[in-house]
Formats: sequence, structure tokens, C-alpha cells
Amino acid sequence: MTDQHTAVVRQVTTWRTTVAAEHDTQPLLGDDVVLAATHFLPDHAGVAVVLECTDGSLEVLGASGPHAEIVAGEHRSRTSGRVFHFSGSLLLEEEVTVATLLTTTSVDVVEGLGGTPVDPSAVLVTRRFVRPTFTGGRLRLLVRPAAGGRVACFEQPDPTPCCAAHS
Repeated sequence: MTDQHTAVVRQVTTWRTTVAAEHDTQPLLGDDVVLAATHFLPDHAGVAVVLECTDGSLEVLGASGPHAEIVAGEHRSRTSGRVFHFSGSLLLEEEVTVATLLTTTSVDVVEGLGGTPVDPSAVLVTRRFVRPTFTGGRLRLLVRPAAGGRVACFEQPDPTPCCAAHS
């Protein structure tokens, strides 16, 4: 067992996308993993995953050496990371109120585009795909306006590639 200041590094092929990293990591998300986040490696070297365990230890996948230490440090300080597995995330419905999200998950704040505040009674369309990010020591979910006065997670599970209309 490792302490909270030790990061175990398991070398695997570095992923090119967050989608691939999440997919390959799913089988590792046992009861001992309380949080999992993707991290972009320095110098566009790819994507790593940090698993945070119940004992406070971290396991870094897809990076080694200095890159592993960088992402582990960012994860510990909550300054970087796109979280895809967190407390309460598996229980989220297609739609929940912002207040429910904040009281039943480890998300600290829900923020609209441009830093606008979001009413806790607002209905959040999750599509069961919620990807908050660590920003300034907090787990923040960025949302955008949606139909019917609701809000939706900014990141969608099936984004249109930026050049789809040009090919």
C-alpha cells in the first residue's frame, strides 16, 4: 500500500485521445478507485490517466518519469484534470437539478460559460456524460444554455468533429 504522497506508475501505451483513455481504463475502476481523471501530457505527448484510490494514493497510467510526476502533482493540487469517474457519477440520471448534482456528487461548483452563475434549481441535462475539470483546487462543471430554460454539460459525448462539414 502506498501513502497519499506516492504515485504508482503503470506504464501503458500513452493514449492519443481522452475517449481512448477512458475506454481502456474502465475495467480498472473498482471499488478502491474514488476518482479517475485524464490529463494532457506536456509537449502534446498524449493523454495520461490518474486513478485516485480510497487510501489517498495515486496511480498514473500512460506516463512515466517526469511526465508522470507532473500529472500526479497537478492532480494532487487539483489544478488540472478532466474527471470521468467520481463520487456519485454512476447514479446521475439523464436530467437532474444543479442542486442535486452538487449534493450527491463530488462536483464543487457548476458554472455557466464565461463564468456566469447557475441557479441551483436549474435542470441540468447530463445525457449520463458529466466531465467536470479541476480548476483552482475545485471540481468544476462547465455548462451551457439548453432548450426549455435548462442547462447542459458543455462537453458532449458525441461532439461533431470540427472539420466534419469540410470533408
